[in-house]
Amino acid sequence: MKKLLFCLSIMVFLHQKSIGQCNMWIGDSKDSIGSIKWKAEEMLKFELIPSVQNSKFRYYYSDTVYRFCQVIIDMEAKKQLVGNEIVDQISGIRSIKISGPDDRVNNLFVWIKQQTSSCIKYAAFASAVNFDKYRVVIQKDGEKMGIEVSTLTIMSNSWH
Repeated sequence: MKKLLFCLSIMVFLHQKSIGQCNMWIGDSKDSIGSIKWKAEEMLKFELIPSVQNSKFRYYYSDTVYRFCQVIIDMEAKKQLVGNEIVDQISGIRSIKISGPDDRVNNLFVWIKQQTSSCIKYAAFASAVNFDKYRVVIQKDGEKMGIEVSTLTIMSNSWH
């Protein structure tokens, strides 16, 4: 009986861990912002510095003349009464946009697909992947100073 309970608890733990790897930051708390920024810096090969930071958005950009890279994290905020004041309470990450040189953004897209391959529900196009509760889309944004630029967007599915 103990072995059965042990095996069941391991199965539940592994299932929960795999679900956690499938969300790709959507719905995570604002504590995940650091890991998003770190992964964007690693894949885009640019240091990102903070720009505007308010209760609902976090903006980062590359500190170059051309600002090739940009990360926008949209936070879901709910109004809450604290004492006598209404404040925004951050409940999670709603969407993420990462822009940069096309080849580097594409490498990030490939990395995300590899990390979440067991969670993919639908991949009709090479530029979009749908999961249970969110989707990842990559789009070309044209050129910036002769360099092809793309944007990767991770967002909740509108029908959930």
